[in-house]
Amino acid sequence: TMRDAAVSALLLGTESPKQNGGGTNAASVEAFILSLESELSDAAIKSSGLPDVLTFLTEKMKSLIAKNEQEKLSVHRPLAKVIVMSLLSSKSGSRSAAENLMAVCSKNGFVPSTSFDKEIGKLLPAQQRTVRSFIPKLSKQDQELVDTFKKASERPGRPGQMMPSRQTTQVGVPSNKTALQSSRAGGLPRKGGNNITEADVLPENPLQMSSTRSAKPKAQRL
Repeated sequence: TMRDAAVSALLLGTESPKQNGGGTNAASVEAFILSLESELSDAAIKSSGLPDVLTFLTEKMKSLIAKNEQEKLSVHRPLAKVIVMSLLSSKSGSRSAAENLMAVCSKNGFVPSTSFDKEIGKLLPAQQRTVRSFIPKLSKQDQELVDTFKKASERPGRPGQMMPSRQTTQVGVPSNKTALQSSRAGGLPRKGGNNITEADVLPENPLQMSSTRSAKPKAQRL
């Protein structure tokens, strides 16, 4: 058929001569990507032959990546546009082929996320949501939103806001407040038989300490 003949012509046109070692020709693939990007209109993304073209391009990119020759290409921006526009196609086959091409180009970093962001930013808001639903990893814009949320959640408390302190006492050792309450109830026994009075217990409040000391001489005069 005419479609098979076109694909065969693309295969021959993007191969290196055998005397040069054969394999995929990086320069021919680059020229093909530029031509595809310029012809990919709204009508073209609805065509039934687009999945075959994207599948062909995916195989060529795999071949270049296997030989570590993708660095010879400088068309990551046009390639990102081809992928983004193909993801907007109404044909499920075109969208699936575009996803496979995006996975191959993104896995090795040939097409960075910034290139996708710039092409997605040119679309309408509804189209942007559609395309972003196909991108598994966070884009730059989404990552900035996540980082902003994290910074907002890590803000310190308001000035003057203090955390409640916890008072700890040793096990088996009564605190001054406990001893004071016990002395009011009758005093704590000593070895000599005397009881601990309220004046003998060191209060927790320094003001209470001063009032206790000033009250003691008065009790002695009485």
